[in-house]
Amino acid sequence: PQYGGYKIALLEPADRLNVNAANSLLKTLEEPPGDCLLLLVTAQPARLPATVRSRCQKLSFSSPAPDIALPWLKARIAGGLDAAELLETAGGAPLAALTYADGERWRRRKELADNYEQVMAGRLDPIRAAEHWARGDLAENLRWLVSWQIDQIRLKMSPHPPRLNNPDLRSRLRGWAERQAPRLLFERLDTALRLHTLCVTTQVRTDMLLEAFLGDVAV
Repeated sequence: PQYGGYKIALLEPADRLNVNAANSLLKTLEEPPGDCLLLLVTAQPARLPATVRSRCQKLSFSSPAPDIALPWLKARIAGGLDAAELLETAGGAPLAALTYADGERWRRRKELADNYEQVMAGRLDPIRAAEHWARGDLAENLRWLVSWQIDQIRLKMSPHPPRLNNPDLRSRLRGWAERQAPRLLFERLDTALRLHTLCVTTQVRTDMLLEAFLGDVAV
């Protein structure tokens, strides 16, 4: 039942609005009905049209500081897990770190790292590898792929970077980075970012693009 009398509409992720939907929403934002709240939630506000952003009040929610997030996370995970490692891998987001603690996602990530290394060593066909990557949550798999490219660049630039997205994979990532020229690492990061963006913002099939990416890794 409603007690406050307000109508609340939640649009998440708001950056997925197409042009027609954004234009339709704009008319509502220009003349909003009374007793109504529209909540546009996005991790990429820059992807919203400027006309929509200009008619909204912006509220930013950042990740909590580690000294707050770590105790919270430690109280909710099994004792054998490294809370700091989970939190760092999740980019400082405690709720995301908590999802990794269920074990399944963590095992999936390790499988993909093994898969990637086998492709790089020429022991696994890129097409078969791409089929494996496409299983489950492809957007999450591609987020890991992007984070590995970023960490390889960091390790290529400095033997002891101040931060890694995947501290538990440091040795493996360093080995990958040592085999690649810096320019190639940046090119692969650009490609991985495009793949992830296409996956989360469009209905375009990314299987052939993923096959091409892994085929390049195998060369």
